[in-house]
This record gives sequence, C-alpha cells and structure tokens, in this order.
Amino acid sequence: MHDADSPSEVYELAKNMCGKNIITKASGHDGFLCKGVYVQEKLTVDREVYLTIQLDRRSGCAEIIYCPIGGFELYKLMRRYPQQIERIKIQSLI
Repeated sequence: MHDADSPSEVYELAKNMCGKNIITKASGHDGFLCKGVYVQEKLTVDREVYLTIQLDRRSGCAEIIYCPIGGFELYKLMRRYPQQIERIKIQSLI
C-alpha cells in the first residue's frame, strides 16, 4: 500500500509497479506480476481496527480475526496485544 498526495504521484507509483514483479511478505521470494493497481481516495481516519478473514489451515475453515487496536500487522498485534485478539471460526455449510 502506498499513500499519494497528487494524481501525478499516483501515476508515478502505478507506473513503477505495473508490469513488474512485486515481492511482499505474503508473496514469498518469487513475488507476483502486478497487472494493475487499485486507487482509492485518501481519507482521514478517526480510528483503526484490524479485521481479516483468512483460511485456518489446521481446521480447514475460514476464520475472522479482529482486534480493536489497528495500525499494525497481525504478527505485531499478536506479540503486543494477544489478549485483544478475537478469533471466530466460520464453518462451511457445503
């Protein structure tokens, strides 16, 4: 994720990403080819929370992970505020 303050800055960021191999913590060493970018208006944030839905590989079902403290990556939240993290398993109906 990148922040930009002008349309020309958005253009430069997108130009430097599109068509290139992007390596992130989640992508692994090989990364992935960036085929496009999603641009959203920059908003003022009054409060951040952490919320994600991900696959729990151990149980084979999805789970919602929520923390009322946002602004950090999950592994940092788990280390700093483990008592604040809520996990809800989503059982498949199929």
